[in-house]
Amino acid sequence: MRKVGDVHGVELEKVGSGDDSVRYAVIVGGRNVGFVDFMQYYEPVLKIIEPYVALWAGPTLCVIHRAHGPMRCVERSDETHEIHALERLWVIEGELNVDLFDPRTEQILATYYHTEVITNSTLIDGLIRIRDFAGTVVTLDPRRSLQVCDE
Repeated sequence: MRKVGDVHGVELEKVGSGDDSVRYAVIVGGRNVGFVDFMQYYEPVLKIIEPYVALWAGPTLCVIHRAHGPMRCVERSDETHEIHALERLWVIEGELNVDLFDPRTEQILATYYHTEVITNSTLIDGLIRIRDFAGTVVTLDPRRSLQVCDE
């Protein structure tokens, strides 16, 4: 095993690999909460969003409740690039879309589909601002199912 990540008591250890995937053990507070396979072309990312841990690489997103979870993983229709916490929900920036996600139920509640590659996103005053490869900035309101806001 090779440790590849350790974020505030959450460890990610490489335990094997296949033709185009890598298997990781996920350890939270010293206990193994499960294994996950990611495509080898993506580096896994760990982020603490209390009381959860978000773990992702490519389109695979895993949710771990730090106190008592098992790990649960979902496949999104887009790569995950960043996650912002907003109250009890997560706003997930992907390559081409933004999802409003409930980590308690592992359900996508709303999706905003963009026409260009998203290069970054920020959460400011409860609104999500995305910037795309062409330099266009779009503001979304997560409290209104990711509707585009006029500014």
